[in-house]
Amino acid sequence: MHIAAYIFGLMYYVLAPLSLCSSEVGEMVMSTIQCTFHKNVRQGANNFGFDMQWVELIFKMVWLPWIGGAFFIWGWIHQYKCHTILASLRSKDKSKGNHATGYMVPYGDWFDCVSSAHYLAEIVMYLGLVIATGGQLTVWLLFTFVVFNLSVAAVETHKWYLSKFEDYPRSRWAICPFLF
Repeated sequence: MHIAAYIFGLMYYVLAPLSLCSSEVGEMVMSTIQCTFHKNVRQGANNFGFDMQWVELIFKMVWLPWIGGAFFIWGWIHQYKCHTILASLRSKDKSKGNHATGYMVPYGDWFDCVSSAHYLAEIVMYLGLVIATGGQLTVWLLFTFVVFNLSVAAVETHKWYLSKFEDYPRSRWAICPFLF
């Protein structure tokens, strides 16, 4: 993958949740800068004091952004693990001298339950955005599109795995355990 695409994706997934609570974050950052500046002017440039005002601003935030952020981070961590597993399949294939031309079945993390674990992780991330925004209509529409789009791709991927590999685990679901 091109490094610029990786950096852009990383920035998007870090900054998207912060934009959901932008007024609180902006207020917190500005307050911290102002307090630090005023204390440094009064107490000397090398004396940085700790101000509890930013802690109060964090607690002003409602709970939905925190819960949604937790879902988002949970999905993000699993998406990273799943992509690491998928990337390791290529390196294992190259080590056998196959020059990454063969296909392998992924195992580990959510791949033990579903065929497209990386898609499931993406859906969990978008669910976090829905929760964090309090269920705004536009975010629900985005979430619905992502779920539909990734579900179609996951079902096709699952069918392909089943047809390509005789020993493919039949207990795996396409994208969502116990549903499909």
